[in-house]
Amino acid sequence: MCKPVLLCLICFFTALFSSLTHAKDGGSPAALLEFLKPKLHIGMQSVDGTTSVILTVYDDTEFAIARDVSAFAGQKDGADQLAAKYPSVRRLLISFIEKSSKDTSRAETDSPNWIYLRLHARTTFGTIVAVGGEYLVIDFGGDTPRRTVLPQDSIGRIELDGQGVLRLSTS
Repeated sequence: MCKPVLLCLICFFTALFSSLTHAKDGGSPAALLEFLKPKLHIGMQSVDGTTSVILTVYDDTEFAIARDVSAFAGQKDGADQLAAKYPSVRRLLISFIEKSSKDTSRAETDSPNWIYLRLHARTTFGTIVAVGGEYLVIDFGGDTPRRTVLPQDSIGRIELDGQGVLRLSTS
C-alpha cells in the first residue's frame, strides 16, 4: 500500500474515533433519545396528518405555569392569580395590557375586562419517566399517573429551548 493512501486511512480512522469519543464524553449526543433524560418536563404536539410528534423541553417554572393554567381555566381572575405567583406571567400580563391600551384600532368600549389564559394549542404536558433504547415513557397525569410509551420513530423533532407556555387573549 502506498504511503499517501495509508496516511489518509490513518487520518480517517483517527477522526472517526475522535468524534465517537467526543460524543460519549459529554459532547453532542450520538442518538436522538440521548437529548432526553428522566424528570425532564415536556410538551407534546401531534403533527397533523402524520404519526409524528414534536417534543418541547420546558423548565420547572414553565411546566408549573402550564399545570396552574389548567387549575385557573374559566376563572375571571385567573391571569391575576398567576401573575401574583409567577414574575414571568406578571411581565407578560403587564406587556399585554400596555399593548392593548395602545391599540388604536379598538373602540374605547372594547377594552379588555377579562384576559383569557391559553396554553399552546394541542399541547399535552408531561414528565419523562424513563428513556429506553428506542422509546420514552412519559407521565401526562400529574397527581394521578397516566403513563404513555412513545416509540422513538414517532419523534419528528425535539425543541430543547421551550418558549413560554402561556398566551394571553381577550377572546
